[in-house]
Amino acid sequence: MYHVGILYSPYDDLHRSIVDIIRENIDSGKYDTRVKRAEEAVMPDIAASDIIILVSSDSEDYKEIIRALKGINLSGRLAGIVAFNSEKIKHIFEDALKYTGAVCYGEILNIRENSIESDKIKKWTKGLLQEYERIIYER
Repeated sequence: MYHVGILYSPYDDLHRSIVDIIRENIDSGKYDTRVKRAEEAVMPDIAASDIIILVSSDSEDYKEIIRALKGINLSGRLAGIVAFNSEKIKHIFEDALKYTGAVCYGEILNIRENSIESDKIKKWTKGLLQEYERIIYER
């Protein structure tokens, strides 16, 4: 079984709804999915994940995680980024993951503020999981 860690912030209905859609589209027979609010997450949560999904519209709650990522090896892991109308968030997460060895899933899921595009989220989640399966197949 593979492990998926979903970290999200802020803690509100919109972000939680998106996390729920992502989680519902992950095969629970193949993946153990754990969801945490960013401010509650610790490095072992990330280190134990084969796939790391970062969901946010603001990087403030990720400050400690972003700092700690600069000293962790995540080789062989896949990271997915969900940003809310924010190129800034995308670049902050990409920069933090740059030296970890994690592979950033090429397609950033950009959500328009106050909009839940279920089909778009499902498609992105499916693509992320297919990318991970390609990575483990090539090992």
